[in-house]
Amino acid sequence: MFLYSLTLSRATGIQSAVYGNFSAPKAQEVVVSRGKVLELLRPNENGKMQTVVATEVFGCLRSMAAVRLTGSNMDHLVVGSDSGRIILLKFNKDKNLWVKVHQETFGRSGCRRIVPGQYIAVDPKGRACMIGAVEKQKFVYVLNRDAAANLTISSPLEAHKSHHITFSVCGMDCGFDNPIFAAIELDYSEADQDHEEVRAVIPRRSDLPGDRGVLIVSSATHKKKAYSFFLVQSEYGDIYKVTLSYEGEAVTELKIKYFDTVPPCTSIAVLKTGFLFAASEYGNHALYQFVGTGEDDDDVESSSATLVQTDEGFQPVFFEPRPLKNLLLIDEMASLMPITDMKQVANLPLPARVIALDLPITSERAAPAYIRVYRLMDSGKRLELLHKTAVDGGVPGALCGFKGRLLAGVGPTLRLYDLGKKKLLRKCEYNRLPHQINSISVQGPRIYVGDAQESVHMMRYKKADNAFYIFADDVAPRYLSTVLPLDYDTLATGDKFGNMVVLRLPKEASQQVEDDPTGGKMAAASGRLNGAPHKLEELVKFHVGDTITSLQRAEMQAGGQEVLLYSTVMGSIGALYPFPNREDVDFFGHLEMHLRQEHPPLCGRDHLAFRSSYFPVRNCVDGDLCSQYASLPPKKQQTIAEAMDRTPGEMLKKLEDIRNKIL
Repeated sequence: MFLYSLTLSRATGIQSAVYGNFSAPKAQEVVVSRGKVLELLRPNENGKMQTVVATEVFGCLRSMAAVRLTGSNMDHLVVGSDSGRIILLKFNKDKNLWVKVHQETFGRSGCRRIVPGQYIAVDPKGRACMIGAVEKQKFVYVLNRDAAANLTISSPLEAHKSHHITFSVCGMDCGFDNPIFAAIELDYSEADQDHEEVRAVIPRRSDLPGDRGVLIVSSATHKKKAYSFFLVQSEYGDIYKVTLSYEGEAVTELKIKYFDTVPPCTSIAVLKTGFLFAASEYGNHALYQFVGTGEDDDDVESSSATLVQTDEGFQPVFFEPRPLKNLLLIDEMASLMPITDMKQVANLPLPARVIALDLPITSERAAPAYIRVYRLMDSGKRLELLHKTAVDGGVPGALCGFKGRLLAGVGPTLRLYDLGKKKLLRKCEYNRLPHQINSISVQGPRIYVGDAQESVHMMRYKKADNAFYIFADDVAPRYLSTVLPLDYDTLATGDKFGNMVVLRLPKEASQQVEDDPTGGKMAAASGRLNGAPHKLEELVKFHVGDTITSLQRAEMQAGGQEVLLYSTVMGSIGALYPFPNREDVDFFGHLEMHLRQEHPPLCGRDHLAFRSSYFPVRNCVDGDLCSQYASLPPKKQQTIAEAMDRTPGEMLKKLEDIRNKIL
C-alpha cells in the first residue's frame, strides 16, 4: 500500500499573530501562524481580511516577531520553530513569496524545553533580537547592515540562567541605549535586584467565584509619539487597558481599566490604522475597529495607588461585562478549529445545526458514572430514556454494538452488556488492557480496541467460554485519538502527536486465527509471550503535524476512487489517496526526493525529519511538497523535469491529474 497525502483545507486556527509593514512601507498587514502554515493577511478597502500568501513551512512554528532596522520603512519577520534555527524572512512583493535572508543554527531540532525557539523578542529600534527556551537558555543576536545595506546577523550572545522557567520575554523601549530585554521567569534564587514592584489588582467579574483567579492569555502594545498603552486579555475574554505613569525612569503608578469583552484569543494585534485583529482560541477570528479609547470615567479602573491589602489578600475590584463599547466588529474569518469528529452524511439538503461547547478539562475519575439507554420514538423523531446503569472501575470511553449486545470500554476494562428491563446486564469482561479504552470497532467476530497509550488490540469473543481473547496487538505504543477499520485485517489509526499509521495483520497470522475457532491456541500463547501471539505490521507511517481527531473513508466525487479523509484539531482536512499503479509511486516518490534537495522548507526544518518526527515515514508521498513544484522558478522546474526525463508541462499535468482524482 502506497498513499499520496494532500491537504484539502488548511488549518484555520491561529496560534500567534504579529503586525507590521512587510510588503510595502505603508501596508498594514498581519502575519499569522497556523501550526505549520505561515499566512500573510491584509485588510482591503472594505475592511475585510484577505490572504496575500499562505506558505507551508513543514515544521512547527513556535514563535515569531516583526523587526524593523533603524532607518528602514519595512519589517522583516523573525521566526522560531522546531528546526533549532533562528530564521529571518523578507517578503518579496514581486514574486509574492517569503525569502529567507538569514538562517542561524543554535541547537537541536524538535520542540525541547531547553532549546530556544519558544519565545522571541525584538528591540523596538530593531538593533537586536532575543530567542529563548522554556528553561535556562536564551540567545541575543545583534542585527546590522553590511556595505550593500543588506541585513546581517551576529554570532549569538548567551544570556542563560540555570534553574529559571521562562513564561514570556519582550524588548524594552530604552531609546538608543544598549538593548534591554525583560523576561517573566520562575526564579529559585533569593536575590532580587530588579525594579521595585508596582502592583494593581486585575478587575474581575462580579459573578466570578472568589476562589477563581484571573489569568492573562494575550496582549498587544500600541505606541505613539505622545502616548502608549497596553491591551491585555483574560481567559474569560475581558480586555483591559493598562497604562503606566513615570517619573524619570521609574514607574510610579500602574492603572488597569476594563475596556471591552470579546471571545478569548491566542493572540491580538493593534494596527496603526485603528484596527484590532483578534485570533480567537476557538471559533471565528475577527477584525475590530476602535471607536473609543476607553477614557470614559464610568468604566471600572484599578490602580496601584488605591491598592488595599486585607487579611485575606488584596481587595478585589469588580465590574459587570457589557456589550462592545470601544470596539466595532468589522469582519470575521471563518475557522473550523477545533474539529473533534467527522462523519460522511447523505448528499441531501438536510437541515443542520452546529453547536460548539468549550468543555473544561476534567479528571478521568467520576463517581458515579452511568450508561444511559434510549429508545427511538415516533420513527426516530424523539428519544425516550429507557434506563441507566451505574458502572464502576472508570469512565466509559467508548461504546459499540456487537451481535445484539453492547461493548463498553470502562477505563481499562472491556465489558459486554445485554439489554435488561431495568438496567444493562453484565455478561463478560476483560480487565487486562493497559490504560484507558477510547475506541471500539467491530468487523464480524473481530473486535478492535484502541487504547489511549498502547495502540490497538485485536480481540475475539468466545461464546462457549464467555471470554475475550487478544490475538494481535501493535509493536509500538501509540497515544491513539481515532481508529478506522479499512478491511478485515487492516486498520488506520491517528494519534494525538499527529502520526497517521496503517496497520495490518499478516496474512499467515490471520489464517491461523481463523483456523482456531475455539481460541485455545490464543489463550495458551498469551501467558507465555506476555502479550498477544501475533503482531501487527506497519504498512504506512506519516507525520501530519497536528493532532488527528477523525478518520473517514469517502468518495469525493461520484464514481471516483475512495480516499481516506482525516481532520485535525487546528481545523485542517486532508486526504490520503492510494496509488493505483507502481508508475505513479515511482514518479511522485522521485519528485518528492528532488524537491527535498532543490526546495528545502522555509524555516530550516529538514523535510524528511519533519515527516518522520516520531516514526520513520514509510510508503507515503507528501503531496503538499509535490504541489510546490508549480511555484518554483522556471529554471528549477526545468532542472527537475530533465532529471526525471520529462518536460515541465508533463510534470504539471501529472500533479493536476492526481489532484482532480482526489477532488
